[in-house]
Amino acid sequence: MNRILGETKKVEFDMVVKSIEVSSVLPSEEGKVKIGALVRVRYFGDGKTYLGFYLGNHPCEIGLTYNTSTKRLLAYGKRYGAIFIPRLKKIVDGMGSGWYKILEESDTDDVTSKDKDMIMYAKEILRKKNKS
Repeated sequence: MNRILGETKKVEFDMVVKSIEVSSVLPSEEGKVKIGALVRVRYFGDGKTYLGFYLGNHPCEIGLTYNTSTKRLLAYGKRYGAIFIPRLKKIVDGMGSGWYKILEESDTDDVTSKDKDMIMYAKEILRKKNKS
C-alpha cells in the first residue's frame, strides 16, 4: 500500500519514477532537548505520569510516497524521542507517551509520588553531571 496525499492506494506497476528524494519529514527534538534532560512522561500504557530521562531520537518508521503528477518518489523516516522511565525500567517513545522537559518544580505536580521522591536524587545527578 502507498499513502498518496492522505489516501491509501494500491501501488500499480509499471510505475515511472523520474526522481527519488530521501528526507526526514517529521520535525525532531534534536537540538531542542539535551540528551539526559529530566522529562515528565505520561505513559499511555497505564495512564500514569512518571519522571524520565530523554535519550535522544530513534527511528521508528520508514515510508514511501509517490507523486503521480511529478513522478517523484519520496522515501522518509520518522523519528521520535526515546525516554527512559527508571520506575518502569523501560524505554518508551513519543508514540507511546506524551512528554516534555521539566523546566520548574510545578511541572512535576502530577508525577507519581514514588517518582517525586526520585526528583531530588535526579537533580543531584544532573548537578554533578553539569559540573563535569
